[in-house]
Amino acid sequence: MTTKYERVSAFIKFTHEDDSDLIQWFESIPLGERNHYLKSILRLGLRLPAKSKAAPDDKEVERLRAQLDEQDKTLRAMATALAALQQRIESGVTMKSTDQPASGVADRETLAKRQENLSKSSW
Repeated sequence: MTTKYERVSAFIKFTHEDDSDLIQWFESIPLGERNHYLKSILRLGLRLPAKSKAAPDDKEVERLRAQLDEQDKTLRAMATALAALQQRIESGVTMKSTDQPASGVADRETLAKRQENLSKSSW
C-alpha cells in the first residue's frame, strides 16, 4: 500500500477492565522508547527481522520471546479448557443439584435437620 505520507500512524486503545496487564507493561517503558519497543515486539511476534539500529539487546529479545511463549501456552490451555466446556454444554451435561457448589448459606429446612441430627447424637 502506498500513501502520499512517509509514515503511518496506528492507535491502540486499552481498557482497564480488559488490558490492565498491557497498560502496566506499557507504562513501565520509559517515555521516548515506547514507539521503538512496540515496533520491536510486533516484529518479534510476527517473526520478522529487526530493522531498528536501536533494537533490544539479545537478553531483552530472549526475555520477550519467553514472555510470548508463556502467554502462548496459557492461551492454548485456556482454548483447550473452553473447548472441553463447550463440548460438555453441547452434549447436554447438566449439574445435579448435589453437584452444585455450596454457597455457604443453608436454608431453614437444612438447618432444622442438622439441629435434629445433632440432638440425636450422643457425643
